[in-house]
Amino acid sequence: MNDMASTAKPISINWKCAAAVLEDLRRDRIRRTDTVEAVAAFDGLFEQVLATAPKRYTSGLVEQQAWFAKARREQPLST
Repeated sequence: MNDMASTAKPISINWKCAAAVLEDLRRDRIRRTDTVEAVAAFDGLFEQVLATAPKRYTSGLVEQQAWFAKARREQPLST
């Protein structure tokens, strides 16, 4: 058990150092991101999904309300 603890401590220290470096890299990548380009890429993906998705004839609201009604019957709110 002691051997495991002596091994875990340096690993923990290494991960703390790595976490700081990785966080710096993440922040730098976010700073350098071209927001306009990223939004355009996501817009293209969204448009592609809309073009290829099957036509929906309902919003799903009726089904959602049925689920809520069932949940109320099974677990009524306590007052």
